[in-house]
Amino acid sequence: MREHLREKLQKVIIRLSTEINKLKREEATMEVREKELISKATDALSSGDQEKAKIFANEAAEVKKSAKVIFSTEIALERVALRLETTLDVGDFAASLGSSFGVLKKVMGPLSEIMPEASQEISSIEEEVNSIMSEAEIATGPMTGAPLSEDAESIMKEAEALAESRVKEGFPEPPAQLTAKK
Repeated sequence: MREHLREKLQKVIIRLSTEINKLKREEATMEVREKELISKATDALSSGDQEKAKIFANEAAEVKKSAKVIFSTEIALERVALRLETTLDVGDFAASLGSSFGVLKKVMGPLSEIMPEASQEISSIEEEVNSIMSEAEIATGPMTGAPLSEDAESIMKEAEALAESRVKEGFPEPPAQLTAKK
């Protein structure tokens, strides 16, 4: 691997790590917010205010959905960073960059609705990976709507499964009285 491409790849890994840390901070904030909303819903139920309880429970559900997207993106980016680090070690440049590019494209849509600033940075990282691939003469295929490679698809499935289990572990369920009446 050419030395300047190695340096560029190292910079991409650092940028990915920065974004992963931002997502982790947002994840912690959302977890606290969701617990507060559940607590408020419980308090509203205790005081007999069903309507207020429903509002808090619905908002908690929205926070939980957003958190799942953030968790999934965080896990996917961690996998991409690890894959790129492995590329630096073993040099399987084409396969690693190709699958990393596919994962970055896949996480952009859902994340852009929740965290536009993170989405913009990941888009910039995606452009950098594309530039590195061009310099290394690795074909990226069509830019939009391209199917994920097997490796990239595997990363996304694993990230989604881990995000689902993490959301179930980290976020309490709303009071049973609210979920039963929906």
